[in-house]
Amino acid sequence: MAIEYGDGSDSNTGRIIQVVQTTYQGTSSSTSNSDTTISGLDTSITPKEAASRIHIAVSIGACGVSGTNNYIYFSLYRNSSVNLPRGSSDGSRQICTFSIRPGVEHYAFPVSMNYIDAPSTTSSTSYHVKFAREGGTMRINANGLDYNQSNYPRTISTMILTEIAA
Repeated sequence: MAIEYGDGSDSNTGRIIQVVQTTYQGTSSSTSNSDTTISGLDTSITPKEAASRIHIAVSIGACGVSGTNNYIYFSLYRNSSVNLPRGSSDGSRQICTFSIRPGVEHYAFPVSMNYIDAPSTTSSTSYHVKFAREGGTMRINANGLDYNQSNYPRTISTMILTEIAA
């Protein structure tokens, strides 16, 4: 039962309605400079209220670019085509949601981002992350070379969707 406050607001606003999580333990790699979906990291939620907001929390495990010191670009998508927040277009700069420049191929870095979306629906809504590279071979959940050695880590990636009452 909601508590009504004197200013007209109530205790329903901001309450958590549901939480959905996906954990991706596999590895992905790509040599493409165009967006590649991180298979296994896509997550769906069916909002219970059309006015709800969806908090999207993404953590991508060790990312490496084999043989280079180049950037990896990440873009967040709703369903198959709605590219959520991205940097502004200016000249020939890469437009993406977030990025990392991992350095040399032995490095492994966690990358994370948070975003509040307003899908305005009660239909199933999916979210996924695509990645592209500046050069070399990109890896998700493994470092750049992914050798079978004790100092070459394998990690996980997660996506958590939280429906929040508006």
